[in-house]
Amino acid sequence: MLQQIKIKNKSLWVDLCERINVCPKTFAIQEIGNGYFAQAYALPNNKVLKVTNDKTDALGLRYFQKNPSEFIVKVHDIFKIEIEGADVFFVVVDKLRPLTNVWYSFLDELSLQSGNVSLMIAKLKNASSAYNRKHKVKKKWLEDLHRYFSDRGFRILDFHEGNAMRKGRHQVQVIDLGLSFGYPKINISRLNENEF
Repeated sequence: MLQQIKIKNKSLWVDLCERINVCPKTFAIQEIGNGYFAQAYALPNNKVLKVTNDKTDALGLRYFQKNPSEFIVKVHDIFKIEIEGADVFFVVVDKLRPLTNVWYSFLDELSLQSGNVSLMIAKLKNASSAYNRKHKVKKKWLEDLHRYFSDRGFRILDFHEGNAMRKGRHQVQVIDLGLSFGYPKINISRLNENEF
């Protein structure tokens, strides 16, 4: 995406670089990850530029930019640019580290049948006491995540090892709120797309 912008639209490229505080002539485009709807690019100062066409993800990240949480990657800036008739959202977030193998396996195993965190919690309740002892810290984190979102009227419906990264040893943060976001209590109009 960034390479296409740089080649096809020089003025947009300059404007974009100014917004994310990089030099348009020297900024080296380095993709560090991608998903179904998004690409992630390395920025200076331990930040990442996420480029997505997923409006739900952008609205969710906008909400948590205004209401920061230890469970969500820190959002520094978020804005929308129309490119070839489609809305593209640009999000500057903290750069996090990959999950440890233990965290990755834990989330992968729980999310195999469903990324619905409520179902993942239920699966843990039915797990053996030995399993729950082994994963005590991770289980508590997942329960706290679920409680945090539930208390605010949100449901996480597509949470898996690809939608989380590590900030600290046991501090895992959600990086993608796209397909995972449900709005049962909070009216979606509160996440006003006109803010972009």
